[in-house]
Amino acid sequence: MHRHGEAAEIILAAQKLKQGHHKKVLGALYETAHDNVYVGFARLMDITGFDRALVRRTVRLLARRGLAEYSNGLFHDDGTVAGSGYAITIRGIDVWEILEEGPNNARD
Repeated sequence: MHRHGEAAEIILAAQKLKQGHHKKVLGALYETAHDNVYVGFARLMDITGFDRALVRRTVRLLARRGLAEYSNGLFHDDGTVAGSGYAITIRGIDVWEILEEGPNNARD
């Protein structure tokens, strides 16, 4: 039997992110992906406008679903300690792009 594999899993993951705050936090991580950096709760709060508790719960849920990843022991460019943060994963990028494409924006 042929498995649809990764594509089906990514579509299913996108369908599970129906709540607006999930999509908004994933979008915030997507915005920072080009920087190749991990961002903390404060930065995600700035981007989304959500309070710390909602950002914390949401980004951790995204991480459990494989859409974001956590790292600690991070440093700023000048060598000072930055703490810990989250970054979007490749799977998270794929899910975000499916969400942004949406049924009304599907490519031919």
